[in-house]
Amino acid sequence: ARSAVIYCRVSTSDQADKGFSLTTQREACLTAAQKTGYTVLEHHIFCEDYTGTSLRRPLLTVLRGLVRDHVIHAVFIYDLDRLSQKLAHKLLLLEEFEQAGVVLCEVLNPTTAKTPENALLGNMRTMIAEYEREKLLERTFRGLVGRAKSGRPPGGPTPLGLRRISETVNGKTCTVFAIDLEEADLIRHMTHLCLHNNLSVKAIAKHLTS
Repeated sequence: ARSAVIYCRVSTSDQADKGFSLTTQREACLTAAQKTGYTVLEHHIFCEDYTGTSLRRPLLTVLRGLVRDHVIHAVFIYDLDRLSQKLAHKLLLLEEFEQAGVVLCEVLNPTTAKTPENALLGNMRTMIAEYEREKLLERTFRGLVGRAKSGRPPGGPTPLGLRRISETVNGKTCTVFAIDLEEADLIRHMTHLCLHNNLSVKAIAKHLTS
């Protein structure tokens, strides 16, 4: 019997922007594998929450080991960028699959014909996905810098020694940081313990807790 592995990958942004959930990918890949006559063992269904820009993914490492040891005949993925979001990494993985005689089956693009056109299309899609990710990171960074320059705090928890207040600027209500006097005293005390008493962070925490 021909055996296959299902590989699903997701990140928070993938679920929000593209609707890629691990459950959606898993079910679609499993259906595709069964329709094409492949057997998928339960422990050969890999679902991980990890960035697609790294090859150092725990389950991907296991998958590559199965490919290298000729344990499986095919790998099913939902979309090409689930495998990798970097062109160089994708080409490396495809070469490993090809050398081991493992077929890569993509649910959203089911053709497996090895033609120059399909190879070009796949590479272009990976490059576009990589470009979109870089643009998203650039826009996010630019937005954070803009908020900082305008005096508006970023998201996340409020740092110790500060508190959030609402303020009207040019007719718009926004959130800004203000010094919390009580917590500011605590920070000064911790700084004194560090600089003058030579206490470590752990020692300071123990002292404050006591």
